[in-house]
Amino acid sequence: MRIAFAIAAVVFADSVCPDETFVLGMCVAYLMVSLGFQLLIRNRWAQGQARSLSMGVVDIAFISYPVYLLGPASSVLPFAYLLVPVVNAASSSSRSRVAMMLAAAGSLTYVALLALMGIGDLPYAPARPELLTARPAAAG
Repeated sequence: MRIAFAIAAVVFADSVCPDETFVLGMCVAYLMVSLGFQLLIRNRWAQGQARSLSMGVVDIAFISYPVYLLGPASSVLPFAYLLVPVVNAASSSSRSRVAMMLAAAGSLTYVALLALMGIGDLPYAPARPELLTARPAAAG
């Protein structure tokens, strides 16, 4: 599933974030990391909770960049933070523990992104400047 998501990200990178060449490179890097993790899984070099958590952190980091570029309060991409715990828990023997830790990590990442944009430390939706009028207030 992760590899399919990475391939879709590579294919649709330009349509989601036009004129952002770095996004395509990041999507290709994510695909390579996903293939690397799949190789580790296939050869039984990486198993269990540590593998699920480490790949989940990579997933959250990858998701955070397009969410940042498109605006966390005005795009539909933050839903992907909900998929990370589910996908990683499905491949772990301690499903609930992995899911809860990744759900907490994804939630904290999303809140931090919103807070940094709300207080002005990060520009809001830099890939979509037309959304600047919809920038949420810091109080919100």
